[in-house]
Amino acid sequence: MPSLLVAIANYDFSENADTLKRKLSPNFPVVLIDATSPRPPKTTDISIPNTYYPGLWNEAVSQAITGNYDWLFFIASDVRVSDTSNLCKSLERATGHEQLGVWTPSLQKQSRCEAKLAFNKNTDAMRGCGYVEGFCFLARTSIVKQQHPLPDWNRSGWGVDVVTSFLAKEQGYWVAVDDRVQIYHPRARTNHRIDKTPALEDYAKYRHDWGIDDEKLHRLFTADSHTVYMSTTRSLDLGCGTRPHNPFGATELHGIDIRSIRNEQLTVKAADLTLEPIPYPANHFDYITAYDFIEHIPRIIYTPKRRFPFIELMNEIWRCLKPGGILVSHTPAYPNGEAFQDPTHVNIITENTFPCYFSNDLWAKMYGFTGKFEVETQDWDGPHLHTRLRATK
Repeated sequence: MPSLLVAIANYDFSENADTLKRKLSPNFPVVLIDATSPRPPKTTDISIPNTYYPGLWNEAVSQAITGNYDWLFFIASDVRVSDTSNLCKSLERATGHEQLGVWTPSLQKQSRCEAKLAFNKNTDAMRGCGYVEGFCFLARTSIVKQQHPLPDWNRSGWGVDVVTSFLAKEQGYWVAVDDRVQIYHPRARTNHRIDKTPALEDYAKYRHDWGIDDEKLHRLFTADSHTVYMSTTRSLDLGCGTRPHNPFGATELHGIDIRSIRNEQLTVKAADLTLEPIPYPANHFDYITAYDFIEHIPRIIYTPKRRFPFIELMNEIWRCLKPGGILVSHTPAYPNGEAFQDPTHVNIITENTFPCYFSNDLWAKMYGFTGKFEVETQDWDGPHLHTRLRATK
């Protein structure tokens, strides 16, 4: 397994710096670098003079080089991470990619960011990105050390992220953003803002020193303007009809319908999922979607023995999803009239159905449910209950 150092760079966000270190240190070696904050973090490892971003970046890279780490994950202490466990899993996945050079979590839409492609696109996949922002990124130490140490005249450190991404691509590596994990980067505090005029001048000089002229810069910013997926992802839409849903932008789309449907552009299989299993192998799909479908699956039938088709379907969905795969259910639900008015709606879903029976308490086990899901989100879309569940293996 490639070695990874986490470097937390702090100035005046000491409480969050301590929190980040506490949550990340059980998984990786962590060094907390403080730039002489008015109130330093309680868990500071290294204290340096306040030489702004370049000082913190130089020290982080120095630690990665000295410790012979393969990767450096640099994170500014003002970055908010809502799901640290997911971030750690994503970092482990990223360091396992031989072609990956620079990686970043996606950003919540309200974040401060210049790299617009880094905003979350809800693909639940890793995709190509022009360049990553310098406040939170993972990079190979062999790439970042080429800029180390930063010149004294570049006081703001602007352009370091652009050059890092440029060098990675020049050496044949991917630069990627991961929509499977999100972070939030707040607006800069008034007393932390820098004078943009000299910073822009330093930025222009710095990138030109590395041979990045305006034409190369434009290519860097626009090369991945269309989503480029780093790996194949498979999605299956249940009850798809002639227009299967693909909300995650999967590269390989499949569908199942009770009718035989010819579609040259994708695979649509015929199956009656009330009676039949899903006709695919186990651990095959990254995503399974069910739009206006689950309400048509009976809860109990006699054929002639008693069966629970809804339970059986949930078992099949869990079986066919990869570990960590996602199920999306979009169905009219109680107490809305749309859940009842169609005479073919035989399975009335409530807000408690998925959380209580297929996650958390797993009450469906008494009826033969053998899987387990975690409810990630659940909200209303008009009369429809939109539920996103992740399969745990």
